[in-house]
Amino acid sequence: MVSVYVRTGKEGEVANSVIERLRRFSQFDDSHSVLVHQNRDGFSIAYWTAEKRTIFEQTQFNIQTKGEIGYVLDIFIAQPRQGFGRELYGCVEDIFRDLSIFKIRTTPSGQGIYFWPKMGFNPINAVELEKVLS
Repeated sequence: MVSVYVRTGKEGEVANSVIERLRRFSQFDDSHSVLVHQNRDGFSIAYWTAEKRTIFEQTQFNIQTKGEIGYVLDIFIAQPRQGFGRELYGCVEDIFRDLSIFKIRTTPSGQGIYFWPKMGFNPINAVELEKVLS
């Protein structure tokens, strides 16, 4: 069973939606964890594949909503270059759409400098990229 960490009814609804989207990710299984926290500005949502492993052994993402904008804080794939990053990012886009978020921003680092433009992100300033969902 998926480990789900939530506090309120609305967080539970969002967590169920997130899990439904993640079930389409080929690497997802029921031992993975989802965290949903609602604050005054929106939601913080995290997903990770395993507890008690280093970050480099996990597939994970951390995203936030603030008003009408979604932020991808990080996506990390334990097995890069197999299409899993693109697949997981597709789930993230669907999660944002479910939350009626149609503008996504990220600050790339590492391999993300190459990844995010391939996902349709464009520079909006010296450090941030943005994508508007249709």
